[in-house]
Amino acid sequence: MSPVRTPTPVAEPRLEPAVPEREGDVSLDALVREWLLELKVMGRSPRTIDWYAQKMRSYLAASKATRLSELTAFELKRFLGELRDRGLAPNTIHGFFETLKALASWAQREHYPVDADLLRLRAPKVPEKEMETYSTRN
Repeated sequence: MSPVRTPTPVAEPRLEPAVPEREGDVSLDALVREWLLELKVMGRSPRTIDWYAQKMRSYLAASKATRLSELTAFELKRFLGELRDRGLAPNTIHGFFETLKALASWAQREHYPVDADLLRLRAPKVPEKEMETYSTRN
C-alpha cells in the first residue's frame, strides 16, 4: 500500500517582495498603509486619518515615486512646485508638505532608510491672514 500524500499548501501572493530591491527599500504604497494603521492604533481621529490618506492618494497618483528611496528632498520640492504652478492655495501646499514630512519622520523612527535631506527640508511659507473681527456696535 502506498502512503497517502497530503498536498503542499500553496503560498498566498505577497503585496511586498520577500527581499526588498535595495536593503530596507519598500514600496511607498505599503509604507503609507502601515503608517495609516499606526495612526489608527495611536488613536488619531478617523477624520485626521482620512485627511492624511487623501493627501497621500493625491501624491501617489501625481508622482512617479513608487519606493521610499525615490521620496527625496528634490522629489518633494518638485511636487510642491507643481502644486504651486497649478495655483493651489498656500495652505493646501503646506498640508501636502506636512503630510509627506510626517510620513518620512515616522519612517525614520521605524528605522526605514529615509533621505536625510528630506528630513531637513523647511516648510513652505504660508501667508499670515489677519482674522476678521466683528463688533456688536454699528
